[in-house]
Amino acid sequence: MVGLPTVILHGLGIHLPVAITNAPGSAPGAIINLPALLIVMLITYVLYIGISESARINSIIVGIKLVVIAAVIIVGRVLRQAGELESVRADGMDGGD
Repeated sequence: MVGLPTVILHGLGIHLPVAITNAPGSAPGAIINLPALLIVMLITYVLYIGISESARINSIIVGIKLVVIAAVIIVGRVLRQAGELESVRADGMDGGD
């Protein structure tokens, strides 16, 4: 049985031998289904690129989050040292003096 990629190649005027367009055992003399192998390799490559890009973007986002957390800690520490947080209770009520 001839697959769609082989039909498309025939339509484009590219005729490949039966030995490299059919799976082994499906046709006499068939060795490998080269169009299918190339499609699988292309999909694998696209997935690899996507995973690499995703990992890079994720690392950037984690870095941004760490910078924001550090900034909040530093600002909180500076305000605490300045005494601006002393009169505020955890529930938002005035601490009273």
